[in-house]
This record gives sequence, structure tokens and C-alpha cells, in this order.
Amino acid sequence: MSLHKNPNPCSGWPFGHQEFDDIVTEATRTMLEKIALDQGTLFTNEADALDYFLSDDAPGSIIYVKTNDGVRLTGNTEVGTVEKPVLVVLDTPDGSHNEVGAGGNAGFTGIVICLGNTSLWGTSGIHGALYCQGSVDQSGYGQQCEINYRQDVIDNFNGEYTMSVNIVPNTWHESTPQ
Repeated sequence: MSLHKNPNPCSGWPFGHQEFDDIVTEATRTMLEKIALDQGTLFTNEADALDYFLSDDAPGSIIYVKTNDGVRLTGNTEVGTVEKPVLVVLDTPDGSHNEVGAGGNAGFTGIVICLGNTSLWGTSGIHGALYCQGSVDQSGYGQQCEINYRQDVIDNFNGEYTMSVNIVPNTWHESTPQ
């Protein structure tokens, strides 16, 4: 999976407006869900997802949370590293409200994909990328959370996981292997 290329890994979001579904396609979401299911990191409740999110097992993993309500993945623990970023997918219904972030000096390094509305919680930063289908706001004490687009984090995630796509001959149609 390759999302974007940016020559400066610490610069702000380098691209103009793009539609969520152009960046995070249905095929991408389906493949991420399957990888998480195979790895045992597909969660249908917030408590189990939060326990894993804050654990030492999270770095380098895909955490896929699929619920009928909003999800809150927050804490005072550093989650992910540049070398082993975490990819979090919050697959919640339209209009649901999710929270992602950390307090204190902790931060999140990885990619967050959210299909509902999202609040960035606490005083930390997201180092990597945030793709949100709904609205994004800030909550928690201080309301100083930052989004720091980091191409090196995305590149390290892309190096960890390969998602295959086959080109169907004589067409412009791509089909994802099952």
C-alpha cells in the first residue's frame, strides 16, 4: 500500500484537497480489515481495542476497530515508533464520534483512518498521517494536539505491509486478490 510521496518527511500536509475515498478506497479498507483479522487485531469493542492500542504489542501492527458506536483510543502511553508505526482504522457509522490521542508528553506515531467524526485528544501529536471521512476537532485538556505529516512513517508502514493489486489486462479496472 503506498499512499503518498513527500520529499520532506517533516513538512505539513503537502497536497491540495483530495476526497477521502480517493485516498482510502473500499478495497484498501477491506484489505486492512482482512490483515487485522488474520493478525488477531480486529476488534468489535472499545475495551479490547484500547488494551491492545496501549500495549507493547501495538507497534508495527494494524488495529482495526469496527463498532456500531464511536470509539475512544486515548491514554498517556507512547504508541508506535517511526520504525514501527501503528495503523489504526476506526470503522464506525456515519455521525459517530471517535477520539484518538494521548496526554502528557506521549504521542502517536502511525496512520489513523477514521470513517466517523474524530476528536484529537490531549496535548500530544500524531506523527504520520490522519485520514478522516468526517469532521475533525480537538478535545481534552490543553487542546494542543498536532498532526505532523511524516512521509518516513508512511514509508516504514508501506515497507512492513504489501497489499497486492492486479491490473486486469486490456482494461482500466483494478481487481484486489482475495
